[in-house]
Amino acid sequence: MLATEAAANGATFVDTFTPSIGHDACKPTNVRWVNPIIATNGGISAHSDPAGEAEMALFVEADL
Repeated sequence: MLATEAAANGATFVDTFTPSIGHDACKPTNVRWVNPIIATNGGISAHSDPAGEAEMALFVEADL
């Protein structure tokens, strides 16, 4: 859906999800691209770590 909407509006969609498969928050720190954050209210969040940001930037740069 995101790729379709981007194309329909003249924007470039960069798929950063597919390359991230296998680099999820449950992987060891030297493999994962995100840091899991467990909130005090029981919520769980994840934010990309420096390795994840660097890897995603490569895909974005390739499309520029």
